[in-house]
Amino acid sequence: MDKQTFLKNTSNSLRELNSDPIFRNNLYQVRTKAIQHEFLPGQSDTQFTFDFKRIWQYCDYLLSESILLLKENFDDKNYLLENIKTAAQSFEFLAKFANREERETLLINSAICYQISGYQANSFCISRLIEAEFLNQANIPQPGEIDSELTRFFRQAFINFLRREVRRMQEVSSLAIDRINGFQTTISQQIKHPDFSINDVFALTAHAFFHRSISDFSQFCLSGNLEIFEECKRKLQKSQCNFSKAGDSTFAVIVSELLAILDLFSERSTWININEYASNLLNDPIWRFYLRNLAQEKSIVEFWVSQLKAIQNHLLTSNDSFVVQMPTSAGKTFIAELAILASLTAGADTRCLYIAPYRALVNEVQSHLSNVLSKLGYRVSKLVGGFEFDTFQNFLLTQAHVLVTTPEKVDMLLRTKPDYFNEIGTIIVDEGHMIDEGISTLEDLPEGKTLLEELHEQETLGRGVLLEFLMTRLKAKIPQSRFIFISAVMPEVNSDDFVRWLCSSQQDALHIDPSERPSRQVIGKFEWRSENNGEIQYLNLPQLSTGRQPWVPSFIQRKQYYTGELTPTGRRERKSWPDINNKSQTSAMLAVRLAKTGPVLVFCAQTRDARDVLNNLVKTLKYLEASEELPTDDLRYEAEPNLASYHEAIEWLGEGHPLTQALHYRVGLHYGPLPDPVRQAIEEEFRDNRLRILVSTNTLGQGVNLPVKTVIIHSLERRWSESTNDGEPVIYSNSLRKRDFWNICGRAGRAGKETEGQVVFVKITSHDEELIREYQNQGNLEEVDSGLFKILQALVERRISQNDLIGYLDSHLLALLAEEAVDTQDEANISSFLDTSLVGVQANRKQVEKTPLASAMRTASAWILDQVEDEGLRKVFAATGLRVSSCQAIEANINQYFEEIRSELENIENVEYVENTRFRNSDFFIQVAFIACQSLPEMRLLHTIDYHGPEGDEFSLIRSWVNGAPIRELRNNLWDPDKEEDFSRYLADRITYKLPWGINGFLSILAFKLGREYTDLPVIWQHLPSMVKFGVNSIFSCWASSLGITSRNSALQIGQAYLSENPFQTLDYSDFVRWFVNLPNDYIFSEISVSNFEYSSMFKIRNGIVFGNESLQCLREEIQEIESPVREISYVDSRVTVAAKVREGDVLELNLEPDNPYDPTAVSVSFDGEQIGYVQRDKAIIISRELQLGKQVTARATRVRFIDDQANQDPLIDMQIMIE
Repeated sequence: MDKQTFLKNTSNSLRELNSDPIFRNNLYQVRTKAIQHEFLPGQSDTQFTFDFKRIWQYCDYLLSESILLLKENFDDKNYLLENIKTAAQSFEFLAKFANREERETLLINSAICYQISGYQANSFCISRLIEAEFLNQANIPQPGEIDSELTRFFRQAFINFLRREVRRMQEVSSLAIDRINGFQTTISQQIKHPDFSINDVFALTAHAFFHRSISDFSQFCLSGNLEIFEECKRKLQKSQCNFSKAGDSTFAVIVSELLAILDLFSERSTWININEYASNLLNDPIWRFYLRNLAQEKSIVEFWVSQLKAIQNHLLTSNDSFVVQMPTSAGKTFIAELAILASLTAGADTRCLYIAPYRALVNEVQSHLSNVLSKLGYRVSKLVGGFEFDTFQNFLLTQAHVLVTTPEKVDMLLRTKPDYFNEIGTIIVDEGHMIDEGISTLEDLPEGKTLLEELHEQETLGRGVLLEFLMTRLKAKIPQSRFIFISAVMPEVNSDDFVRWLCSSQQDALHIDPSERPSRQVIGKFEWRSENNGEIQYLNLPQLSTGRQPWVPSFIQRKQYYTGELTPTGRRERKSWPDINNKSQTSAMLAVRLAKTGPVLVFCAQTRDARDVLNNLVKTLKYLEASEELPTDDLRYEAEPNLASYHEAIEWLGEGHPLTQALHYRVGLHYGPLPDPVRQAIEEEFRDNRLRILVSTNTLGQGVNLPVKTVIIHSLERRWSESTNDGEPVIYSNSLRKRDFWNICGRAGRAGKETEGQVVFVKITSHDEELIREYQNQGNLEEVDSGLFKILQALVERRISQNDLIGYLDSHLLALLAEEAVDTQDEANISSFLDTSLVGVQANRKQVEKTPLASAMRTASAWILDQVEDEGLRKVFAATGLRVSSCQAIEANINQYFEEIRSELENIENVEYVENTRFRNSDFFIQVAFIACQSLPEMRLLHTIDYHGPEGDEFSLIRSWVNGAPIRELRNNLWDPDKEEDFSRYLADRITYKLPWGINGFLSILAFKLGREYTDLPVIWQHLPSMVKFGVNSIFSCWASSLGITSRNSALQIGQAYLSENPFQTLDYSDFVRWFVNLPNDYIFSEISVSNFEYSSMFKIRNGIVFGNESLQCLREEIQEIESPVREISYVDSRVTVAAKVREGDVLELNLEPDNPYDPTAVSVSFDGEQIGYVQRDKAIIISRELQLGKQVTARATRVRFIDDQANQDPLIDMQIMIE
């Protein structure tokens, strides 16, 4: 038989096996048994007919023959990789119910197959599991039998290779090679022994080549040197050859499979792909360090399918925009990261803008990008909130290379600081499908409600219209910039719309199929099969030959549990639980049982459902703990849980709040009514796996990256009642949009955390069944319609009139008038403007005439010009973001108090230095600003929030808030203490979001009335919006809050500490940031008294700030010399003693402290082997990086001041640090 015939026969055999219904059914049975075993180990009595060993052999065959055909470049490559993926999954499923010895081998096979098939994230997960179960990473193999030691070294290096742990690969291989060199002597002495086998020589040689190959691989991952990579493959081939000669078929097979991985690795390698598709980038030392750092710090050495598609479509080199339409957890954030870095390195002054719709997402993205880009010397800042702004935020803005912010902030910046955008190279728009938020279609409106009524309730056209106007204006303002538009949940027709709107060349959206996301998703349905037993049935898995879907029988049971209470007679109380007709109780029990396998998210359509589920979770856990049936000790009650979220909940909500009670069991809640500090702490601790279960509404559905194993769907509909004019209640309902549902489901099975996530519907009623059928199909997503297009439709259908829209369009049209972007009196000109927006693209596709919308805009513009004839005043009104009538109301209030305000201004400007007037606003000025804004439509409290503060004296609450009164005091003294949730919602909606916007408008109009620029107002006035937002009446505390300090207590103390050190300090933003960045750890502990959680947050913020440009300059090798003082000498007596011996010109030793709990970039300074202090923090960030790169770094003392006891001076030593 010739080779081609043999390969053809092999290919045919694979296809016959794949199409064999018995084989496929056996695989489905394996999966079903794996699921049942995972949830009910040893408890299921289901009879399966597959042969365990036979399935294993078939999977070995799929792997080996597919590798053979890949090597020979025979048959369809994608088909062969799909075969290997099938083997990977089957090995993984078999491992779930195998014995321990078989389990390790099966998991190894699975990890290898995932690597070959291109699912690196899954391979990482499986390898981590192997390491946890079968290897002790803390212990390097100890001396013993040669074969035993070699095997242990091989296993360690092999697992590190699969996990891409570059550092560990280097360490283990280095140790292994040293031991092998020693073994050579031992073996050479045994040659003349009668029992000596030549196979021992082959085996030792094989191990030597294996470890040298692994060492070369790690070097390639750090350098991108292709010669090293080729040498790596050659050594691995020699290793395989020698293992075969030694008769060790197991190691020979594994090494041959590693060779297959390396053959495909070259197609996926970060270095090789950047070199092929953007080779000029590798000339930049920033990119070389970035790729090295990805490998060394994050174990990223190859791209996923999604990222390869982006790079191969010239994401890194093209000036055109891109639309990224990929499922959640497919690698979209990394694509954005690559695009940002390509833009930043394209020009020295280039900046990037990242627009995210929600605070939680802004916080997450800023944290991620800062962690990556700060190591390169780039500054990443965030701005959250609405239209408020101050001069310090302007400083942060101008310093940032990357700004992560909300659409409202970008709109405000474009209105007030248009020149800022001239240097923007790339604009990322994340969760872009939210562009249709705010305007309901006729189908979306609750029955009996009109669009005009909905607009009146929300007072604006919504965030979608704002984003569409904003992007259209940005396109006109900076046509040289490009957009990266990202969405996980929109149909293909919409991706084509966005390509036509944003891209200058014809192209397709960057798209991958949901099946290509790294982790699998299974869709299950829970229902009670009897009065006492409920099961999960999996809806999207193939049916078994019996016709059944895979299922888990008797997953939860209704039975008697101890409640933890006593009966009136003193006996232990028991209760039947859960009620099979109660969806919240059922969902709670499901969540607890599923938490054993990983983090669980319980989704509820509305807040009252979320609270109900949370309360039932607490009861369920209490009952299970009392009955000694908790599935995991992680859910056991703790009286004082060591959680930041618990600390924040006690402060903001009190001990009696359901969330505070739930946190005793490590169960969290995430929904709209929570204060931001509580919500942020919950996000971080759930992300860190410190909370096991999280109950949430759709506040977590929009892009936030959380490691969820299972999403339980409690409800998909929202119901509420409203009273008619005659007092009769009317019940309204609406269903969750399917794309929002799938966005939430995307949380299940995060890449790199899980190989599989599951979504479980809870079915109690027949209506639940109908909804499940409707939502389980991901192919029926709603179209993403432009908000302006929906307004156009409403005009065409006469559901709203042009005059109705005047008060809602005018704030957007004011911006167009001020920017002179379009002649709003010319309807044809307006129509042309609309053609450049999404509404134009969609109107053309759907053949809807744009004239009604253009006419409405012209009518509204004419009304504005009539109302505000003064062009200068119109520009001021435009800068506020408020509607014309609101600006006029503010102007009227200013006129009423104008003389008092002028008198206050004169007092401020005539006082040289009085702390209270220089750094704090007067109660009078705060009250005047509040009066001007309090009744504006845009400032109204959401109709779903009730006010329970001082009747007729809301200002007393505002004043106490701004003056820093503790939350508990405000809640207990100025609010109904039983309405703590309404209090936090009131603060979030009216105080920290809306009023700062209104006060910013007040100041803008006041400056105009005073004949001044906004920046010429007293600095303390300029900070009033931020003071209201952050709840502090101190400029420096505002600055601390703007840097990211979320605790008011911490911000107030930081502000006071800075003022104490600089009592006559001019307002120097740069000095404050430098001071904060360089705060010594010991100083923070001694001068600032806060909780451990607040300290941790403070260190995290401080450590993430990049100050100055020296870091970038060093990386680009523009400077090799840095000067720094030795800090923190005086905090330890022994340091003072040693420092006194230092003289000018002495050599000082610098050492990394990677395990420093407060600062991982700390660099200690020693003299004669004894520590005297630390390199100043802003310099240490640079030095630590250079030391990690292996560069030669030397330091000498250049100036020494000895201790003078009478002057009580600290020792002072300055250093010159040279980088070679």
